[in-house]
Amino acid sequence: MRRIIIPILFHWSLFGQVTLLDELQQPKTQRTVVVQDIFKGTRVVNLQSVEMVPYQVLQFMISHRFGAINKGFYTLFGLDEAEIRFDFQYGLNHKVSVGIGRDSYQKTYESFVKVRLKNQSRGNNYFPFAMVYYSAVFTNTEETGPTMKSLFNNRLSFVNQFIIGRKLSENFSFEIVPTFVHRNFVIHPKDNHDTFAIGLGSKIRLNQWVTLNSEYCFRVGEYSELFNNSFSLGFDIETGGHVFQIHLTNSQGMFERAFISETRGDWNTGDIYLGFNLSRPFQMKKSPIN
Repeated sequence: MRRIIIPILFHWSLFGQVTLLDELQQPKTQRTVVVQDIFKGTRVVNLQSVEMVPYQVLQFMISHRFGAINKGFYTLFGLDEAEIRFDFQYGLNHKVSVGIGRDSYQKTYESFVKVRLKNQSRGNNYFPFAMVYYSAVFTNTEETGPTMKSLFNNRLSFVNQFIIGRKLSENFSFEIVPTFVHRNFVIHPKDNHDTFAIGLGSKIRLNQWVTLNSEYCFRVGEYSELFNNSFSLGFDIETGGHVFQIHLTNSQGMFERAFISETRGDWNTGDIYLGFNLSRPFQMKKSPIN
């Protein structure tokens, strides 16, 4: 799976028309300009992006991952089966958003917070990257064996991420996401409670409304061979007031513990899933009329 990193690195070099050195050598303007639209949505595919829900906006996102394509006509290439996830995310202010969600994978509930640490900006207060902190708590509510039932604590898992993104040009953006996932309970003795991972995400702008996205999450250090690294490819399509994302991925679970620590699909055997994300923002407070 390491060779999957090559297309992402190729995109970075091919579409990075404006380098960090180029920007440092340019004269600074007197005003600060915040770089906008590093990604189209709050997720690349599964991976969180540096984008955040705006202040006083409620975003509703619904996601589907169908069954494995390699099951053939018996399941109509996976369309007979599906996992579903939805969440609500609200912008408390210009720097913090909070949300709740539910995924049918292990009937998991989640609560999360996303904090803007720094904007990518040009001008007087030049800064080369956008930086965001993301943290979430997941609760597995699936009916399982007595070990899981005995302690509520066994059902909990956690993720912490620093998302570092940059818009290199109007046509290309990327991000790097150092990640720590902790699971209080694991079923298999060979599995790990802690997972360290690095996420890589990229966006290539094809036209005003469509982008090609890719992401890869590879686990660092010792990790269980029961699961695979997550790799996804897809398109973002902006249609009026919402963003529609359609993609292929080897991860059927759609939250961080599931796709970073528990991906079972394998691109080499065709064990991949067709899926989509659909997000819709709602302005909760009307702007005053001049």
